[in-house]
Amino acid sequence: MKKITSIVLSICLILSAVTFGVVFSSADSGNPEQYKGQGKTLTELSEKWSAVTALKCDDTFTSNPNYTTAPYSAGELSTASQNYATAYLNFARYLADVPTINLNAEGAKLAQAAAVVNRVNNALSHTPSKPAGMGQALYDDGFEGAGITNIGWGYSSIYDAIGRGWLNDTDSSNIAKLGHRTNFLSPALPYTGFGKADKYYAGMALCLDNPTDRNKFFNDLNNFRGTIMYPAPGYFPIQALPNGSSGGAAWSIQFDRTYDLNNSNIVVKVNNRTTGEVTTLTESDQNVNGKYLSKPLVNQYSSSLGMISFRVSTAALKDGDEYTITVSGIKDCANIEYDVCIVDMNNLPIKGDVDADGKITATDALLALQIVTGKASASEKQLWAARVEADDAAAPTSTDALIILKKALGLIDNFFE
Repeated sequence: MKKITSIVLSICLILSAVTFGVVFSSADSGNPEQYKGQGKTLTELSEKWSAVTALKCDDTFTSNPNYTTAPYSAGELSTASQNYATAYLNFARYLADVPTINLNAEGAKLAQAAAVVNRVNNALSHTPSKPAGMGQALYDDGFEGAGITNIGWGYSSIYDAIGRGWLNDTDSSNIAKLGHRTNFLSPALPYTGFGKADKYYAGMALCLDNPTDRNKFFNDLNNFRGTIMYPAPGYFPIQALPNGSSGGAAWSIQFDRTYDLNNSNIVVKVNNRTTGEVTTLTESDQNVNGKYLSKPLVNQYSSSLGMISFRVSTAALKDGDEYTITVSGIKDCANIEYDVCIVDMNNLPIKGDVDADGKITATDALLALQIVTGKASASEKQLWAARVEADDAAAPTSTDALIILKKALGLIDNFFE
């Protein structure tokens, strides 16, 4: 009790000094919600991720597929399963700053047929042969679907296929192109839909094969201007790029079609500011299990943008690691530099718990005030935890410290009241 009283008195004295015009330098004059002025804020990420996890469900079917004996049938994934998968894919697209997309019923139908045809054949193929005993209509849907979907095998769920499979995409046969990832993160992708048959999966990654959709797809692709980094600048959640069968994922940058990658001599510098390790990658680094930088891919397909992929090692992304990525050597282009801070969405601090001990006490209020007045340094997560007032766009203030104190003393039940 004496300790709490002492802390409260200390806070009151400092608050008095702040109130009556004693000026201290702020620990961070920027926005603690946003990492180095880039990317999404932690509150935005938390809200978006909560919306995804709220839809979490097992893979279920409205009607079960039959892939064991003729007559075969496609079946239909439940709306809940489709919505959960779409929300997870849209979380990745949101991070990459490309438009979010909707579930398409025809796309879902074709993806489901593709998964069934591949399961009956017991082989992955974008151009599957017709299984004996399969009806022509089901096969036609499956063949069309296999040609416009990402396909995969061996995952535990559609969610797992999206994350560990198609977004990671870093096994030795895919690291140079990351085609599944770039399909899913294409700025021109208009919609999606998913299919599952046993351990075989499919996810819409192109447009439906009709003139209207094709024309729009290619127009959107040609008209896109910018770059698409993944991991994206700013705070980047581990959940959006989980480990795959080959360990930690490669990083990627897609370039619009105005970049001259053919005549470039690209160098990528990866500065892990947490460990102090700085690695420079050139096109001679071709160890898919170690230092790696892909040869620039220039419109590898008519449906894709230019792209490079790179990886320092097979180590997984780690919560709290901070990186600066610098890309040089692109013809007629200034260096590209961006910062990334890896976060675990399941390990975000509690608002008000500035010392991260799992509870909100007067000590948190004092630490918040010390951060505000420049008496204590703070990590990015501490700055976020200290900001409890409704306006998340500003740095923590003495008002935040006072609100935390009120919460610690039981004078308020919730923040943002």
